[in-house]
Amino acid sequence: MVVIVFGVFYPINYAIIISLNPIKINTFAENRWWKGVSTKLKALHDWLSETSEKERPWLEKKIQNLRYSDRLDLLANQLAKEERERLSKHAETVRDCGQYLEFVREPNARKLVLARAFFCKDRFCALCQWRRLLKVTYQMTKTIEQSLIENPTSRFLFLTLTVENVKGDEIRESILKMNEAFSRMMKWKKLKSLVIGFVRSTEITVNREQLTYHPHLHVLLQVKSSYFKGGNYISRNEWQKMWAKAMKLNYTPQVFVETIKPKRTGDDSVMSAIAEVGKYQVKPTTYLSTDKQLDVQIIKTLRDQMSHLRMVSYGLELKKIHKDLFDDKDIDDDLINVDDDNKEKLAQAEKVVAMWNKGVHNYVIVEPKGKV
Repeated sequence: MVVIVFGVFYPINYAIIISLNPIKINTFAENRWWKGVSTKLKALHDWLSETSEKERPWLEKKIQNLRYSDRLDLLANQLAKEERERLSKHAETVRDCGQYLEFVREPNARKLVLARAFFCKDRFCALCQWRRLLKVTYQMTKTIEQSLIENPTSRFLFLTLTVENVKGDEIRESILKMNEAFSRMMKWKKLKSLVIGFVRSTEITVNREQLTYHPHLHVLLQVKSSYFKGGNYISRNEWQKMWAKAMKLNYTPQVFVETIKPKRTGDDSVMSAIAEVGKYQVKPTTYLSTDKQLDVQIIKTLRDQMSHLRMVSYGLELKKIHKDLFDDKDIDDDLINVDDDNKEKLAQAEKVVAMWNKGVHNYVIVEPKGKV
Protein backbone atom coordinates (compact mmCIF):
# COMPACT_ATOMS: atom_id res chain seq x y z
CA MET A 1 0.00 0.00 0.00
CA VAL A 2 1.20 3.52 -0.77
CA VAL A 3 0.10 6.99 0.27
CA ILE A 4 0.75 10.42 -1.19
CA VAL A 5 2.73 12.83 1.00
CA PHE A 6 3.57 16.29 -0.34
CA GLY A 7 2.70 15.03 -3.82
CA VAL A 8 5.11 12.05 -3.66
CA PHE A 9 4.18 8.34 -3.49
CA TYR A 10 5.62 6.49 -0.49
CA PRO A 11 5.07 3.02 1.01
CA ILE A 12 2.73 3.19 4.00
CA ASN A 13 5.45 2.40 6.58
CA TYR A 14 7.49 5.38 5.34
CA ALA A 15 4.46 7.67 5.33
CA ILE A 16 3.96 7.03 9.04
CA ILE A 17 7.37 8.56 9.66
CA ILE A 18 6.62 11.74 7.73
CA SER A 19 3.33 12.39 9.52
CA LEU A 20 4.83 12.38 13.03
CA ASN A 21 4.32 15.45 15.20
CA PRO A 22 7.16 18.01 15.50
CA ILE A 23 9.77 17.53 18.21
CA LYS A 24 13.10 19.18 18.91
CA ILE A 25 16.03 17.83 16.90
CA ASN A 26 18.28 17.40 19.93
CA THR A 27 15.72 15.10 21.60
CA PHE A 28 14.70 13.42 18.37
CA ALA A 29 16.52 10.12 18.79
CA GLU A 30 15.66 9.71 22.48
CA ASN A 31 11.91 10.41 22.45
CA ARG A 32 10.10 7.45 23.92
CA TRP A 33 6.84 8.02 22.03
CA TRP A 34 8.67 6.60 18.98
CA LYS A 35 8.09 3.17 20.56
CA GLY A 36 4.62 3.08 19.08
CA VAL A 37 6.14 3.17 15.61
CA SER A 38 9.64 1.67 15.90
CA THR A 39 12.35 1.59 18.53
CA LYS A 40 15.04 1.88 15.84
CA LEU A 41 14.13 5.20 14.23
CA LYS A 42 16.83 7.87 14.37
CA ALA A 43 17.99 11.06 12.74
CA LEU A 44 20.09 10.31 9.67
CA HIS A 45 23.24 12.00 10.99
CA ASP A 46 23.01 10.00 14.25
CA TRP A 47 22.53 6.76 12.37
CA LEU A 48 25.43 7.48 10.00
CA SER A 49 27.80 8.28 12.86
CA GLU A 50 27.12 4.84 14.34
CA THR A 51 27.00 2.67 11.23
CA SER A 52 28.90 4.30 8.36
CA GLU A 53 32.60 4.85 7.69
CA LYS A 54 31.98 8.50 6.84
CA GLU A 55 29.27 10.93 7.88
CA ARG A 56 27.86 12.99 5.04
CA PRO A 57 26.43 16.52 5.49
CA TRP A 58 22.91 15.68 4.33
CA LEU A 59 21.19 17.72 7.05
CA GLU A 60 23.32 20.83 6.53
CA LYS A 61 22.85 20.76 2.75
CA LYS A 62 19.11 20.09 2.95
CA ILE A 63 18.61 23.06 5.27
CA GLN A 64 20.55 25.27 2.82
CA ASN A 65 18.47 23.82 0.00
CA LEU A 66 15.25 24.86 1.75
CA ARG A 67 16.58 28.35 2.42
CA TYR A 68 17.46 28.68 -1.25
CA SER A 69 13.98 27.56 -2.35
CA ASP A 70 12.56 30.17 0.03
CA ARG A 71 14.66 32.85 -1.70
CA LEU A 72 13.39 31.65 -5.08
CA ASP A 73 9.81 32.11 -3.87
CA LEU A 74 10.65 35.66 -2.81
CA LEU A 75 12.25 36.32 -6.18
CA ALA A 76 9.23 34.88 -7.99
CA ASN A 77 6.95 37.35 -6.21
CA GLN A 78 8.88 40.20 -7.84
CA LEU A 79 8.26 38.94 -11.38
CA ALA A 80 5.46 39.26 -13.91
CA LYS A 81 2.77 36.57 -13.86
CA GLU A 82 4.20 34.14 -16.41
CA GLU A 83 7.73 34.29 -15.02
CA ARG A 84 6.40 34.21 -11.46
CA GLU A 85 4.48 31.00 -12.09
CA ARG A 86 7.46 29.38 -13.79
CA LEU A 87 9.90 30.25 -10.99
CA SER A 88 7.41 29.32 -8.25
CA LYS A 89 7.06 25.89 -9.83
CA HIS A 90 10.83 25.58 -10.00
CA ALA A 91 11.13 26.61 -6.34
CA GLU A 92 8.82 23.72 -5.47
CA THR A 93 11.03 21.37 -7.49
CA VAL A 94 14.06 22.62 -5.57
CA ARG A 95 12.19 22.11 -2.29
CA ASP A 96 11.51 18.47 -3.25
CA CYS A 97 15.20 17.84 -3.88
CA GLY A 98 16.61 15.12 -1.64
CA GLN A 99 13.33 14.44 0.18
CA TYR A 100 13.75 10.67 -0.23
CA LEU A 101 17.15 8.97 0.04
CA GLU A 102 17.67 5.28 -0.50
CA PHE A 103 21.06 3.78 0.34
CA VAL A 104 22.53 0.31 -0.02
CA ARG A 105 25.14 -1.32 2.15
CA GLU A 106 26.96 -4.60 1.74
CA PRO A 107 26.31 -7.00 4.63
CA ASN A 108 28.68 -6.42 7.55
CA ALA A 109 30.22 -3.41 5.79
CA ARG A 110 30.24 0.20 7.00
CA LYS A 111 30.26 1.82 3.57
CA LEU A 112 26.90 3.29 2.60
CA VAL A 113 26.18 4.04 -1.06
CA LEU A 114 23.34 6.22 -2.35
CA ALA A 115 21.18 4.17 -4.71
CA ARG A 116 18.07 6.26 -5.34
CA ALA A 117 17.09 9.90 -4.88
CA PHE A 118 15.62 12.88 -6.70
CA PHE A 119 17.88 15.88 -7.30
CA CYS A 120 16.64 19.15 -8.81
CA LYS A 121 20.01 19.86 -10.52
CA ASP A 122 19.74 23.59 -9.90
CA ARG A 123 23.20 25.17 -10.07
CA PHE A 124 22.72 26.90 -6.70
CA CYS A 125 20.97 24.11 -4.76
CA ALA A 126 23.32 23.14 -1.92
CA LEU A 127 22.45 19.44 -2.17
CA CYS A 128 23.14 19.34 -5.90
CA GLN A 129 26.27 21.47 -5.52
CA TRP A 130 27.63 19.01 -2.99
CA ARG A 131 26.81 15.93 -5.11
CA ARG A 132 28.30 17.69 -8.14
CA LEU A 133 31.44 18.49 -6.15
CA LEU A 134 31.87 14.84 -5.14
CA LYS A 135 31.56 13.76 -8.75
CA VAL A 136 33.86 16.45 -10.13
CA THR A 137 36.50 15.63 -7.50
CA TYR A 138 36.27 11.90 -8.21
CA GLN A 139 36.60 12.36 -11.97
CA MET A 140 39.42 14.84 -11.57
CA THR A 141 41.30 12.47 -9.26
CA LYS A 142 40.97 9.52 -11.65
CA THR A 143 42.02 11.69 -14.59
CA ILE A 144 45.12 12.93 -12.75
CA GLU A 145 46.00 9.41 -11.61
CA GLN A 146 45.88 8.12 -15.19
CA SER A 147 47.90 11.05 -16.47
CA LEU A 148 50.58 10.41 -13.83
CA ILE A 149 50.83 6.83 -15.08
CA GLU A 150 51.36 8.13 -18.62
CA ASN A 151 53.60 11.02 -17.53
CA PRO A 152 55.39 9.80 -14.38
CA THR A 153 58.00 12.58 -14.30
CA SER A 154 55.50 15.41 -14.70
CA ARG A 155 54.85 18.03 -12.05
CA PHE A 156 51.88 20.18 -11.09
CA LEU A 157 51.27 23.87 -10.59
CA PHE A 158 48.26 25.40 -8.88
CA LEU A 159 47.50 28.72 -10.54
CA THR A 160 44.93 31.36 -9.59
CA LEU A 161 44.19 34.09 -12.13
CA THR A 162 42.12 37.11 -11.15
CA VAL A 163 40.71 40.39 -12.40
CA GLU A 164 39.29 43.35 -10.52
CA ASN A 165 35.75 43.10 -9.15
CA VAL A 166 32.95 43.71 -11.63
CA LYS A 167 29.33 44.80 -11.44
CA GLY A 168 26.56 42.23 -11.52
CA ASP A 169 25.66 42.79 -15.16
CA GLU A 170 29.33 42.35 -16.16
CA ILE A 171 29.86 38.84 -14.72
CA ARG A 172 29.06 36.84 -17.84
CA GLU A 173 31.12 39.02 -20.15
CA SER A 174 34.04 38.93 -17.72
CA ILE A 175 34.01 35.12 -17.43
CA LEU A 176 33.85 34.64 -21.20
CA LYS A 177 36.70 37.09 -21.66
CA MET A 178 38.80 35.29 -19.02
CA ASN A 179 38.19 31.91 -20.66
CA GLU A 180 39.19 33.28 -24.06
CA ALA A 181 42.30 34.92 -22.61
CA PHE A 182 43.35 31.72 -20.87
CA SER A 183 42.90 29.66 -24.05
CA ARG A 184 44.92 32.23 -25.96
CA MET A 185 47.69 32.17 -23.33
CA MET A 186 47.93 28.36 -23.44
CA LYS A 187 48.74 28.57 -27.16
CA TRP A 188 51.77 30.77 -26.63
CA LYS A 189 55.00 29.04 -27.62
CA LYS A 190 56.58 28.81 -24.17
CA LEU A 191 53.52 27.40 -22.43
CA LYS A 192 52.59 25.13 -25.33
CA SER A 193 55.99 23.42 -25.10
CA LEU A 194 55.79 22.90 -21.32
CA VAL A 195 52.14 22.26 -20.39
CA ILE A 196 50.87 18.68 -20.68
CA GLY A 197 47.31 19.44 -19.65
CA PHE A 198 45.11 21.44 -17.31
CA VAL A 199 41.88 21.52 -15.35
CA ARG A 200 40.29 24.94 -15.05
CA SER A 201 37.41 26.04 -12.85
CA THR A 202 35.74 29.40 -12.37
CA GLU A 203 34.80 30.66 -8.92
CA ILE A 204 32.80 33.77 -8.07
CA THR A 205 32.87 35.51 -4.71
CA VAL A 206 30.68 38.44 -3.73
CA ASN A 207 31.41 41.66 -1.88
CA ARG A 208 28.00 42.04 -0.23
CA GLU A 209 28.74 45.54 1.08
CA GLN A 210 29.61 47.04 -2.31
CA LEU A 211 27.58 44.46 -4.26
CA THR A 212 30.42 43.67 -6.64
CA TYR A 213 31.50 40.28 -7.92
CA HIS A 214 34.93 38.70 -8.18
CA PRO A 215 35.24 36.02 -10.88
CA HIS A 216 38.59 34.22 -10.91
CA LEU A 217 40.11 31.07 -12.38
CA HIS A 218 41.62 28.18 -10.44
CA VAL A 219 43.86 26.09 -12.69
CA LEU A 220 45.69 22.83 -12.05
CA LEU A 221 48.50 22.71 -14.61
CA GLN A 222 50.38 19.51 -15.37
CA VAL A 223 53.80 20.45 -16.73
CA LYS A 224 56.88 18.66 -17.98
CA SER A 225 59.78 18.29 -15.57
CA SER A 226 61.76 20.56 -17.90
CA TYR A 227 59.58 23.45 -16.68
CA PHE A 228 61.94 23.72 -13.70
CA LYS A 229 65.14 23.59 -15.75
CA GLY A 230 67.18 26.27 -17.49
CA GLY A 231 65.21 29.31 -18.57
CA ASN A 232 61.85 27.52 -18.69
CA TYR A 233 60.74 28.37 -15.16
CA ILE A 234 58.05 31.06 -14.98
CA SER A 235 58.04 33.30 -11.92
CA ARG A 236 54.92 34.81 -10.36
CA ASN A 237 55.88 38.16 -11.84
CA GLU A 238 56.06 36.62 -15.32
CA TRP A 239 52.68 34.93 -14.84
CA GLN A 240 51.21 38.31 -13.92
CA LYS A 241 52.61 39.90 -17.06
CA MET A 242 51.37 37.07 -19.28
CA TRP A 243 47.89 37.18 -17.76
CA ALA A 244 47.68 40.96 -18.09
CA LYS A 245 48.74 40.68 -21.73
CA ALA A 246 46.26 37.89 -22.49
CA MET A 247 43.44 39.84 -20.82
CA LYS A 248 44.60 43.17 -22.35
CA LEU A 249 44.47 44.82 -18.93
CA ASN A 250 45.77 48.29 -18.11
CA TYR A 251 46.66 47.20 -14.56
CA THR A 252 48.69 44.41 -12.94
CA PRO A 253 46.30 41.64 -11.85
CA GLN A 254 46.70 39.47 -8.77
CA VAL A 255 48.10 36.07 -9.73
CA PHE A 256 49.05 33.25 -7.38
CA VAL A 257 51.14 30.24 -8.36
CA GLU A 258 52.18 27.28 -6.23
CA THR A 259 54.40 24.35 -7.16
CA ILE A 260 53.07 20.95 -6.09
CA LYS A 261 55.49 18.11 -5.50
CA PRO A 262 53.67 14.76 -5.65
CA LYS A 263 55.63 11.80 -4.32
CA ARG A 264 52.86 9.34 -5.05
CA THR A 265 49.48 9.20 -6.78
CA GLY A 266 47.45 9.98 -3.66
CA ASP A 267 49.74 12.68 -2.37
CA ASP A 268 47.97 15.12 -0.03
CA SER A 269 49.30 18.18 -1.85
CA VAL A 270 47.85 17.02 -5.17
CA MET A 271 44.53 16.12 -3.53
CA SER A 272 44.39 19.54 -1.88
CA ALA A 273 44.90 21.20 -5.26
CA ILE A 274 42.21 19.00 -6.83
CA ALA A 275 39.82 19.95 -4.03
CA GLU A 276 40.58 23.63 -4.57
CA VAL A 277 40.04 23.45 -8.34
CA GLY A 278 36.90 21.36 -8.01
CA LYS A 279 35.28 23.31 -5.18
CA TYR A 280 31.99 25.18 -5.32
CA GLN A 281 31.82 27.73 -8.10
CA VAL A 282 29.69 29.89 -5.80
CA LYS A 283 29.47 28.94 -2.13
CA PRO A 284 25.92 28.82 -0.66
CA THR A 285 26.98 31.23 2.09
CA THR A 286 27.50 33.82 -0.64
CA TYR A 287 23.75 34.12 -1.25
CA LEU A 288 22.18 32.71 1.94
CA SER A 289 22.19 35.06 4.92
CA THR A 290 19.82 36.77 7.33
CA ASP A 291 19.33 39.56 4.77
CA LYS A 292 16.80 37.84 2.53
CA GLN A 293 16.25 40.77 0.17
CA LEU A 294 19.95 41.11 -0.56
CA ASP A 295 20.14 37.34 -1.00
CA VAL A 296 17.37 37.53 -3.59
CA GLN A 297 19.16 40.30 -5.47
CA ILE A 298 22.40 38.30 -5.56
CA ILE A 299 20.63 35.10 -6.58
CA LYS A 300 18.84 36.83 -9.44
CA THR A 301 22.12 38.29 -10.69
CA LEU A 302 23.99 35.00 -10.48
CA ARG A 303 21.19 32.97 -12.10
CA ASP A 304 20.95 35.43 -14.98
CA GLN A 305 24.68 35.85 -15.52
CA MET A 306 25.82 32.23 -15.07
CA SER A 307 23.11 30.54 -17.11
CA HIS A 308 24.55 27.83 -19.42
CA LEU A 309 28.15 28.69 -18.57
CA ARG A 310 30.52 25.75 -18.18
CA MET A 311 32.44 26.34 -14.97
CA VAL A 312 34.84 23.35 -15.03
CA SER A 313 36.80 22.28 -18.10
CA TYR A 314 39.78 20.16 -19.09
CA GLY A 315 42.44 20.94 -21.68
CA LEU A 316 45.12 19.25 -23.78
CA GLU A 317 46.11 15.73 -22.64
CA LEU A 318 43.95 15.87 -19.51
CA LYS A 319 40.93 16.57 -21.70
CA LYS A 320 41.65 13.47 -23.79
CA ILE A 321 42.13 11.29 -20.73
CA HIS A 322 38.98 12.62 -19.05
CA LYS A 323 36.96 11.97 -22.20
CA ASP A 324 38.31 8.41 -22.47
CA LEU A 325 37.46 7.69 -18.85
CA PHE A 326 34.10 9.44 -18.55
CA ASP A 327 32.87 10.10 -22.12
CA ASP A 328 32.81 13.83 -21.35
CA LYS A 329 29.19 13.52 -20.16
CA ASP A 330 27.43 16.35 -18.36
CA ILE A 331 28.13 16.08 -14.63
CA ASP A 332 24.44 16.68 -13.90
CA ASP A 333 23.36 13.61 -15.89
CA ASP A 334 23.72 11.50 -12.75
CA LEU A 335 24.18 12.99 -9.28
CA ILE A 336 23.46 9.67 -7.54
CA ASN A 337 26.44 7.68 -8.79
CA VAL A 338 29.21 10.16 -8.05
CA ASP A 339 31.87 7.44 -8.32
CA ASP A 340 32.09 3.78 -9.34
CA ASP A 341 30.81 2.36 -6.06
CA ASN A 342 27.24 1.79 -7.27
CA LYS A 343 28.50 -0.33 -10.14
CA GLU A 344 29.61 -2.92 -7.60
CA LYS A 345 26.38 -3.32 -5.63
CA LEU A 346 25.89 -6.88 -4.47
CA ALA A 347 22.62 -8.74 -4.83
CA GLN A 348 22.62 -9.19 -1.06
CA ALA A 349 23.03 -5.48 -0.29
CA GLU A 350 20.82 -4.10 2.46
CA LYS A 351 18.49 -1.20 1.76
CA VAL A 352 18.37 1.82 4.07
CA VAL A 353 15.84 4.63 3.59
CA ALA A 354 15.92 8.18 4.91
CA MET A 355 13.17 10.75 4.43
CA TRP A 356 12.93 14.45 5.16
CA ASN A 357 10.46 15.26 7.93
CA LYS A 358 9.14 18.83 7.80
CA GLY A 359 7.95 18.63 11.39
CA VAL A 360 11.31 17.81 13.00
CA HIS A 361 13.26 19.60 10.25
CA ASN A 362 15.52 16.59 9.90
CA TYR A 363 16.04 13.35 8.00
CA VAL A 364 14.49 10.27 9.57
CA ILE A 365 16.26 6.97 8.96
CA VAL A 366 14.62 3.55 8.80
CA GLU A 367 16.95 0.71 9.75
CA PRO A 368 17.68 -1.85 6.96
CA LYS A 369 14.38 -3.35 5.83
CA GLY A 370 15.57 -6.01 3.43
CA LYS A 371 17.50 -6.77 0.27
CA VAL A 372 17.57 -4.52 -2.78
